[in-house]
Amino acid sequence: MPYAEAEELGILLGRGDEGLDGVETARAEMLLEMATGAIDSKTEQPLQLQESTHVLDARGGTKLVLPRWPVTAVAAVVVLDERDQEITLTHGADYRWTRWGLLRRVRGCWPCKERSVIVTLTAGYDPIPGSVHAMCLRLALAGWENPAGLESLRLGDWNAKYASAGLTTAELRTLSKYAAH
Repeated sequence: MPYAEAEELGILLGRGDEGLDGVETARAEMLLEMATGAIDSKTEQPLQLQESTHVLDARGGTKLVLPRWPVTAVAAVVVLDERDQEITLTHGADYRWTRWGLLRRVRGCWPCKERSVIVTLTAGYDPIPGSVHAMCLRLALAGWENPAGLESLRLGDWNAKYASAGLTTAELRTLSKYAAH
C-alpha cells in the first residue's frame, strides 16, 4: 500500500472537485507505488505498520537484532533445538524486546545455529511519518510531470530545468532515520 493516496496527488495537480478520472487514478496509484518502492529500497524495510514472521540466524549470546523496527508487538518467538524441535518461548520469562528491534534472552542464550529462531512481530508506523508521506507525493508528482526523467531540455534559446525525479540529498538524510539495522 502506497504512503500517499491518488486523491492527494490529484489535489497537487490542481484537479479540484472533479479529481482524477479512471485512467489518471490508475497512473497516480502506479506512480505512488513506485515512489513507495523507492523509499522502501532506501530504508531496506517497509515503513507501514504490519505483522510479519522472520526466520533468523542466531549466533549464541543473549541479544538478537530483529530485521524490522520500530517494533510495536512480538506475538511469538520459537526456537529450534538441536533436533529441530520447536520450543515456544514466553515473553517476560524467556525473552524481552525493545521498540528499536532488540530481542533479549532472559534465561539462557540463543542457539548458535542458522535459521533457528522464528519471530512473529508487528513493526512500522501508523500513520506514516509526514516527511515520508511528503516524499512519496513529491516523487509521484515528479514522475507525473516528467515521465521521461529529463533533467533539462533545450530548444534553440529556450531552456527548461526539471525537478529531480529521484530522492534528494536531504530526503536521503531523512530516510536514514528509518533505515533497517
